[in-house]
Amino acid sequence: MASDLFITKERIKDGVKFWQNNLETLERAEQIYHIPVEIIIAVLGVETNYGNKKGTHPTLETLTKRSFGNYRRRTFYQKELEQFLLMARENSIAPLSIKGSYAGAMGLPQFIASSYRHYAVDFNKDGKIDLFSDPVDAIGSIANYFDKHQWHDFGEIARPILLDTKHLSRIVAMSFCEPRSCCLDQKKCQILA
Repeated sequence: MASDLFITKERIKDGVKFWQNNLETLERAEQIYHIPVEIIIAVLGVETNYGNKKGTHPTLETLTKRSFGNYRRRTFYQKELEQFLLMARENSIAPLSIKGSYAGAMGLPQFIASSYRHYAVDFNKDGKIDLFSDPVDAIGSIANYFDKHQWHDFGEIARPILLDTKHLSRIVAMSFCEPRSCCLDQKKCQILA
């Protein structure tokens, strides 16, 4: 079960400790951006276990392989590679020194490069943005990210949608489609080991 991965006694203990150690910063972020402390804590817990697991993959290599390899989202990764190189230059970080997730997310909040460039903030006012080792900047940046995406004060996380009959019929028809392939077909094609 997925919740077993995230809701453990150890992670809860780490979360409470992180909360206590950063209480003033968390409360300041909540006051400025109107993002509940609990949301910021949850993001940091899920993404990196409060900074304990930020990733070990060389981000430049990850983005380059996904930009020019046989990946479905190559165009996305090409844009992220450009954003990554700009981010590294703007923050005076050696691109080869940055490590992150297998998909290119980085730092305590696991921001992709474009999110780092657009939403990261110097929340401790030391003149630089550091989401790799500074929990203060990470806290402010997560709050800023939610603020810029219009999510405030326990706002809606889902909204009802209205579809006309034509679109609704198409969605309903798609939901009852037969699978296009099965595990046996994938094994034959060596998709599954």
